[in-house]
Amino acid sequence: MNDHVRNVQRIFPPRPLTDGERAILLGWSMAAKDFSAFVSERRSDDPAVYRRIVISRRSGNRRLYLIHSHQNSDHWIMVSAADQEDIGHFPTLRAALNYISPVTVSARLTDDAGDDPDSVIRHERVLRDAQATINYLQGRVHAAAQDLQTAQAELAVERQARQKAEETARAALQAVHEWRSRKG
Repeated sequence: MNDHVRNVQRIFPPRPLTDGERAILLGWSMAAKDFSAFVSERRSDDPAVYRRIVISRRSGNRRLYLIHSHQNSDHWIMVSAADQEDIGHFPTLRAALNYISPVTVSARLTDDAGDDPDSVIRHERVLRDAQATINYLQGRVHAAAQDLQTAQAELAVERQARQKAEETARAALQAVHEWRSRKG
């Protein structure tokens, strides 16, 4: 585990999941056929996993990913359970879980039973979460495009400066050659 990740985990411990986040985790776990998930909540659990979502393959007991959010945080952090390397930061819990195993909105909607008011509310939350993820990703793409434009502009300035330096060097060499030919 790199020092930055270790320090962040020590300074800002994970917060407990809300009931809504538990419902998201349960829905994802039921729809993601290859993975199982649980929340480590016993005080006697390993401090490295306490209050974190632990993701494993259903076919084995080996932990793959740890997911958590800090108190007053607006993003979710995913690390590798094997080497504690930072995998990514996500705007929503659903985005983090879907990074591991995508579960489509339509699959979650059709898995819900009936059209009772709670089901409609869940559907609206799913759609809102999906839209939040889309907005987040669009923002990242926009920021990357701006970074690319800035890098291209800086490269163009560097090329012009290099060309100017080469022209100045050629002119200086030409002047030295002319001076030598007059002297010699």
